[in-house]
Amino acid sequence: MTCPKCGSENVNVQIVTKVKTKHRGCFGWFLWIMLAVCTFGLILIIPALTNSKTKTKEKKVAVHLYVRAKDFKGAVSNVEAHMSTSAMDYTIASVSETAIMDVFDYKPRE
Repeated sequence: MTCPKCGSENVNVQIVTKVKTKHRGCFGWFLWIMLAVCTFGLILIIPALTNSKTKTKEKKVAVHLYVRAKDFKGAVSNVEAHMSTSAMDYTIASVSETAIMDVFDYKPRE
């Protein structure tokens, strides 16, 4: 990947994704524990009944990927090809040049 300003081939790609987390209030946890203690079968029913009423929060997580490519379009296509197998949603926030000269594949010792 070549920088249009300086002609360097070292590029840094940043991806931002959202992660949802669920939170129950004090009353929800109290109800969950009391019913679970009373009857084991309710442990299986309660999540189905209370799942729609739990609060969800979205949190953005920044992930930095270092991609070797000849130009910016090649870097974006390499990232999209890699992330196509991922289950999470993502947004490419920026593509920029990096000072790292080369990237090598990691192979663990046997």
